[in-house]
Amino acid sequence: MMKESFHYKIMYFMHDNPILGRIRNPYDILRNIGIKEGMSVLDIGAGPGFFTIPAAKIVGSNGRVFALDIYFKSGEIIKNKMKKENLENIEFLLESAEKTSLPDSSIDFAIMFGIIHNIKFLEILKNELKRIIKSNGKIAIDKIPFIKNDIVNSMAEYFSFEKAYKNILVFKKMK
Repeated sequence: MMKESFHYKIMYFMHDNPILGRIRNPYDILRNIGIKEGMSVLDIGAGPGFFTIPAAKIVGSNGRVFALDIYFKSGEIIKNKMKKENLENIEFLLESAEKTSLPDSSIDFAIMFGIIHNIKFLEILKNELKRIIKSNGKIAIDKIPFIKNDIVNSMAEYFSFEKAYKNILVFKKMK
């Protein structure tokens, strides 16, 4: 879908680096925001799978993780990690988060870590998130200090702020 850019190469280096796992434990983060066994999880901007692989292990064989990214290379990396980890509950989606191929109300929890660089992107995504997130489903977004209130306000139309864990904001879909 998109050619690898310099930005992608930097992101890959940062998110596929074993040191990051020591600084930012993905298992700890995912469990503390509410990812549980049996859930369907959407990892928006999955990159090399830093959160995708741990999410797949947490949700287990009764759950499903959709790793969405616009870069073909991310899919190759995630598929290789799936084989290495013997995981069969991940589906890679090479598409834009603005209009996914996912059915209505199919996702229990969407995660967006390291991709919200400006509030306009979130404004574009919120209608699609409303469509694919199940009733009472949740979304977790990295909190960027200078736009935290903007994130909360942007999501308020369809999602209520539930909690913060470290630098992550968790929202619940309103009925």
